[in-house]
Amino acid sequence: MQSLRHDFSDASVRSAIWSRSGAALFVLTFLSSLCFAHAHNADECVEGGDFIRNAAFARDRGVTEADFISGVHDDIEAVKVLPPDLRWFVRDDDDAQFLLSAATEVFRNPKEAHAHRADFIAACMRRGKDK
Repeated sequence: MQSLRHDFSDASVRSAIWSRSGAALFVLTFLSSLCFAHAHNADECVEGGDFIRNAAFARDRGVTEADFISGVHDDIEAVKVLPPDLRWFVRDDDDAQFLLSAATEVFRNPKEAHAHRADFIAACMRRGKDK
């Protein structure tokens, strides 16, 4: 009768166990990155703030809300072909909604461009702490 106990003293067996454990850890890490929203770092928040500031500049030069928001929607759809980690700022639907809301705010509640930028950066940093 064969023993049900396993001898893990062989180096090749230990290596196989570690390889499988490492692969499982990699898969779990990858899947968890898909399940949890990405928190933007300070640089990303500043870049997003620059985008919102530029939206205010566009508004001041006569670009309509409809035209600007339509362009943002088009850009969001275009980048969806890329893996989320290669996209700028908008990696998921929550990010898209956050950016679109801020851009819409620029047109519906006009302020100086730098004020919209500062508001966006502050909101982005708070949002990152909540994720």
